[in-house]
Amino acid sequence: MEGSLFITPDRGTRAPELVCADCGAQFRPRRITDGIEEICDSCYSARFPAPVIEYAQLPPRPVRSQLAAD
Repeated sequence: MEGSLFITPDRGTRAPELVCADCGAQFRPRRITDGIEEICDSCYSARFPAPVIEYAQLPPRPVRSQLAAD
């Protein structure tokens, strides 16, 4: 049996645009699990910057003649 897609004529087209509480810009919300978004992505990244991960300098690799197995 073939599948069918029935779209009701009264369904909404998209989620309504929200207004950012910090800058007042309009933005489309993304799906989130705990509630609704209140600020746009640019205000969120300014308020909560991503942590910078600094990697430790690795020691130089041993030369083949310096290996213990030789």
